[in-house]
Amino acid sequence: MDLSEKKIGIIAIGYNRHGSLKRLLYFLEKANYSVSSVPLIISLDYCDDYKIKEYANEFQWIHGEKTVCFSNTRLGLRNHVLKCGNYINEYELDAAVVFEDDIVPAWDYYTYVRQAVECFGDDEQIAGIALYSHKKNPNGREPFQPAYSQYDNYFMQYACSWGQVWTKKQWNCFYEWYLEHKEELFCQITVPSNVCGWPESSWLKYYIKYCVERRKYFVYPYVALATNFNEAGTHVKETENSFQIPILEGKKENYFFGNLDEAIKYDAFFERIGLGKTLGVREEELCIDLYGKQPKHRNCRYWLTSGKADYHIQKQYGNSLKVKEQNVIYEIGGNEIFLYDTLEKRDNHWNDMKQLVKESNITAERKGLVLAGAGANGKWWLERLEAENIEVLCFADMDENKIGRELYGKKIISYHEMKKIQDKINIFITILNTKVKKELETMLMEMGFEAQIIGSPCSDCQISENSSVYNSYLEGKNLMLDGAELINSWLGRCSYLSEHAKLKNTKVGRYSCIGPDVQIIMGQHPTSDFVSIHPAFYSTKNEIGYSYVEKNKFDEIRRARGGYSVIIGNDVWIGMGARIMEGVTIADGSVIAAGAVVVNNTKPFEVVGGVPAKHIKYRFNEEERDCLSELEWWNKDLKWITEHAEKFENIKLFLSDV
Repeated sequence: MDLSEKKIGIIAIGYNRHGSLKRLLYFLEKANYSVSSVPLIISLDYCDDYKIKEYANEFQWIHGEKTVCFSNTRLGLRNHVLKCGNYINEYELDAAVVFEDDIVPAWDYYTYVRQAVECFGDDEQIAGIALYSHKKNPNGREPFQPAYSQYDNYFMQYACSWGQVWTKKQWNCFYEWYLEHKEELFCQITVPSNVCGWPESSWLKYYIKYCVERRKYFVYPYVALATNFNEAGTHVKETENSFQIPILEGKKENYFFGNLDEAIKYDAFFERIGLGKTLGVREEELCIDLYGKQPKHRNCRYWLTSGKADYHIQKQYGNSLKVKEQNVIYEIGGNEIFLYDTLEKRDNHWNDMKQLVKESNITAERKGLVLAGAGANGKWWLERLEAENIEVLCFADMDENKIGRELYGKKIISYHEMKKIQDKINIFITILNTKVKKELETMLMEMGFEAQIIGSPCSDCQISENSSVYNSYLEGKNLMLDGAELINSWLGRCSYLSEHAKLKNTKVGRYSCIGPDVQIIMGQHPTSDFVSIHPAFYSTKNEIGYSYVEKNKFDEIRRARGGYSVIIGNDVWIGMGARIMEGVTIADGSVIAAGAVVVNNTKPFEVVGGVPAKHIKYRFNEEERDCLSELEWWNKDLKWITEHAEKFENIKLFLSDV
């Protein structure tokens, strides 16, 4: 069919916002139309305000036939939009431009619509045509800038609701899929978690899921032909203009469209498609996660992300260009974007600390390092720094009983003695106790050592003087109260240990709360098949001074993942006096009741209690648990967490917001 013969109608959707509908119809009436007849359908959901219906009936549409459809019962937004989509068939339209009432179109939007329908109307991979152009990633509200090409368009696996076009074929394909899948559980690994958390009144989340599942795209213009006022309504509590964008002024005669093989493409997470060749890896083995919204690298081998992770770094880049992926394409140097090979584990957090020391130009300036603090943590640093061929000259301490002695092969000097070698040294403070560290730092600065002090680990942690840390890493913002012990362990950011909690060979995730007197139970005995449980009959380690056997017959140690005895996930609460058997993994979001003895792994967001610990309930329903697991909010940066902190009190509000 010739373009001039195609019947492309307009559907204006309204409910109870009188002023919004009036503004939309005004801009539609003033727009430029290059054909003799453009049908307009005004569709109103039921509300008590009769003035809206009255205004719609009285509105003069000079560009063609006008139809007003008014529902006698409340449909809700999803059902209303679905009904409007089916107007394409009911009114025998070839395509429809759909506007909700808080949208404003550009004066020459219809030229774009007609040419885009002509170009993409029969393309099986196109699910619709957007008039809006995103400048912010709605999955996390970060700025989004698509890369430019020679074409006027790009593609996204993300349906548009702020001014969109559906051809008859595009709408019918979606609606057929919707009828088949509308009852399915929504959360899945390929759809952004915030989309999954949108309310049941959302029609858009189904269209996005459809695009992802069927590998279809929306056409997006670089220069927008519609913008959004985002006024208070069904999905927005308060009017905000954060998604408002500039729209085209004046007339554009011709659009130069690129097809899917030519123009730039993005997925539902607003991540660039097709970077595998640039990175030298297979596309199907690559997960791109520059916005940090992908659920744990989607089990792909290669993971391109701005987050820190304990995998082998194959390549790394800076993050100074506004188009995120162009930092990779143009090989911008830096330490902010990483390509990980997830098959190879690495301790990159230790590497970060090591880099801190190296960046102090110790090697370049041929300066030695003095470790301030001749304790167990000083030994931990000595072993690791010397393994990296970083020279450690000596320890320094203020304890007069230690000064002059040797510790781990290094002399201990006083801080005043350091003045004699000031030009030859840098100082690294190993002390974890925040109060003592700050006092020492102040004293050294007063002595004129400010230029010599390089970083120190865990400067924002609070470590009680009566607690102990040995051969362990604290990620930051940690708290250890009186009597707490951390041995050969990892304590994730913002996690804390209460009084007399003792963790050994344990990895704790972020934002986890370890209650008083929580302990890890180490060591196993055989309880079946073996005649005796006594180690003399199965172990040659001679822990009790003797053995009756010549080889080990039973593994006394159980391990969880990564060589740790126990893994405690993120956002975990372990109540007072709980005991955890070695080999156990406490999943993210779990709650362990006080006094429980945990002998088996828990499931995400499971509450367990008793001896032995058994299932009590889940903190959230299945859909909410899946969404939280995919979101991994605990891995977001502090800015993201503080921006969303007010919504943490209500799981439904939180998921709908993020």
